[in-house]
Amino acid sequence: MNIYLRFLCFILISIFFSGCVKSVEEKSQTHSIGSKACEKANSGKLQINKLNNLNSHEYAYLLNCVLAPFVAFPDESQLSIRQREEAKQKLADFLLTKNIDTDFRDETESSLLISVIGSYFPKSWKIETTKKLISKGVNVHAKNKYDKSALDLAIFSGDKEIAEILKQNIK
Repeated sequence: MNIYLRFLCFILISIFFSGCVKSVEEKSQTHSIGSKACEKANSGKLQINKLNNLNSHEYAYLLNCVLAPFVAFPDESQLSIRQREEAKQKLADFLLTKNIDTDFRDETESSLLISVIGSYFPKSWKIETTKKLISKGVNVHAKNKYDKSALDLAIFSGDKEIAEILKQNIK
């Protein structure tokens, strides 16, 4: 009886772990460029010359990584912070020249448009990027899992110019 019980436990554990491995494989295929590239993009250290032959979803994923806030270290100088933000903006501008997946959604179901409006980038950059994304065909009606749209976020954050741009493009 003991051998049968061990065999049954082995089978159940194998089934459980095969399901876990499958879900991890599916997640890694979604963002095949990986979390290391995302971390580098977020810190402004991802080299543009290494971004060839990515698909539209991967470009959108990296853009979303760039837009995410980066927490400064307590001993980091203002110059270092400014240089990182400039590198992130340059990377974001480069990614926007690519064929990006305009239907991309992050883990909160936020669109790239929502991520741009919620970013810490300069207001003028957010306005121009909003226009670029709209011209590329991003869905201005898209809502995140909290049932908020880009327009909702623009109004909440007081970005009147972006709210007007969005209103003009809502059909």
